Amino acid sequence: MITDWLMVIITFVYVVATVFICVYNAKSAKTAWEQTEQMKLQFLQSNRPVITVEIVYLKRRYWVLRFTNRGAITAFNVSIDLDRDFIDSLPEEKFRHIVSAEVRKIRTIGVNQHYDMFFGGKNFRTSNNGTPIKGKIHYYGTIEALFVEDFCIEISDYAIFYSVDGELEDIKRAVEEQTKEIAKLSAAVYTIKRPFANAEESPSRVENFNIEDAYREE
Repeated sequence: MITDWLMVIITFVYVVATVFICVYNAKSAKTAWEQTEQMKLQFLQSNRPVITVEIVYLKRRYWVLRFTNRGAITAFNVSIDLDRDFIDSLPEEKFRHIVSAEVRKIRTIGVNQHYDMFFGGKNFRTSNNGTPIKGKIHYYGTIEALFVEDFCIEISDYAIFYSVDGELEDIKRAVEEQTKEIAKLSAAVYTIKRPFANAEESPSRVENFNIEDAYREE
């Protein structure tokens, strides 16, 4: 009888231990799976393209949406979808055509490279009706994962652009100033030479002197 109870107790302990081992293994497997997924996510985040968008005032003349790949790998099959309200709000017809033609085109953007989409001239800010720039960027990395980035830029809240002259502008201004100075110098030289030119055009008394007339007077 005692032996039977000992067998029952041993079996019960064995079953309980087995249950605990199964639960522990299940938790360990879940933890390992979560760690694997976390590692995969970290790898994906550190080895993926990341495209950002900003406004650039290019050459003090054009308003541009600049899409830059700041990620670790090349972005493939990049397509840009802009809100139709923004496209229709563009004041200049030529830029509406440019933007409409560029939307949804497929392109590739390398690491630290960018793509510029022209959407306005130098008078854009004064003629813009305040419609925000909304859109989505779709692109892929090398692991065939699709990334979608939403963006919205409020023109009224964007930083004011100040035009800063570069080296070319400074050289151009210096050449223009030198040209003006040369023109002034040329005008001054012409003013000085003019009386001498008039004197050369009219014969002098010496040139009109006749030696025979001088003897005749004696």
